[in-house]
Amino acid sequence: MAIEAHLNALNTRRQDIKETLTQELKKPCRDEFKIIELKRQKLKLKDEISKLRRRTN
Repeated sequence: MAIEAHLNALNTRRQDIKETLTQELKKPCRDEFKIIELKRQKLKLKDEISKLRRRTN
């Protein structure tokens, strides 16, 4: 049960980052360093989510 709650929290955080990234990409004067950092964070969360899902199966 605690792992499911953790997975939900990670998915929510990943979705928030995805939305922030989408907004940043729409800006005419983008902050490329911020975009790179957001993509890195999103990928890190994706990896963590995958590891937890493998452990629960």
